[in-house]
Amino acid sequence: GAKRGTVKLLGKSTTYNIEGITAKDEKHDLVILQVPTFGIPSLSLGSSDTVEIGEIVYVADNPEESTETFSYGIISSIRGSSTDKRFQITAATPPWGSGIPVLNGKGEVIGISARSVADEQNPNFIIPANYLKTLLTWSEPARPLSQGKPLVSAEAYFRWGYTKSELGQYESAIADYDMAIQLRPDYAIAYNDRGVVKGKLGEYDAAIADYDEAIHLAPDLVIAYNNRGSAKFVLKQYNAAITDYDEAIHLKPDYAMAYYNRGNAKTSLGRVSEAAQDFQTALVLAERTGDERLKAMISKPMGIHIG
Repeated sequence: GAKRGTVKLLGKSTTYNIEGITAKDEKHDLVILQVPTFGIPSLSLGSSDTVEIGEIVYVADNPEESTETFSYGIISSIRGSSTDKRFQITAATPPWGSGIPVLNGKGEVIGISARSVADEQNPNFIIPANYLKTLLTWSEPARPLSQGKPLVSAEAYFRWGYTKSELGQYESAIADYDMAIQLRPDYAIAYNDRGVVKGKLGEYDAAIADYDEAIHLAPDLVIAYNNRGSAKFVLKQYNAAITDYDEAIHLKPDYAMAYYNRGNAKTSLGRVSEAAQDFQTALVLAERTGDERLKAMISKPMGIHIG
């Protein structure tokens, strides 16, 4: 729904108008834009089919017009099917970081960062570059950007809400989630994420109401069970929290954070030996995926994770 857009290079003052869209892949959140310029080198695309767990990757980011950052990590897991694959990485990407190129050791793009994965503990996921290669073969003559009034989608409000939440702008984030839900009343993950923000504001009963609705709309939304359990834990409803963690683990047996949270709830009830088993399971799963944050949390139990 955008009316116009511009592109500029880091360290350069010239801006280039976007002429239009030549191809888009909504399933994988990709779009190819046409820009009237030439002679500018591009990054090479590598093959994401050869990516392996443990491979070192590099993330190049430009958070502000005058700065750039470069970080590295590893491929910690490969999720999904051949038609809808995602790579999880340990290198951090910022809240605004959807679309950042992720490079292999040869400097080739093997993926693009994505920040909208709904049912995951860790948001550092990337879209394999091979989907972009396929999209390039679909390119057609550029279709102009919308000439009418810009239309803001429910998905756009959802992403704005997520970004504002990450930046600590909770009231504004809730307003965006409200708009997303107004436009899409069946938007289960928007209810879940609005619940997360309400929890950050200490509104736990309201958060639970949002998690209830998310689960009603999407009974297999694992993260909503974990988050509802965490809200109940804060309200000292430990048995109810354990019931939610049980369901999250039933739906996703490798959900390390749910084991960790359930261990905390059991500790609060004096079920220490059972809690120790949950912490041990969480640690094994965290080591398997390279989740350093969770490993650090397990070293000092009785925290709780929401979101």
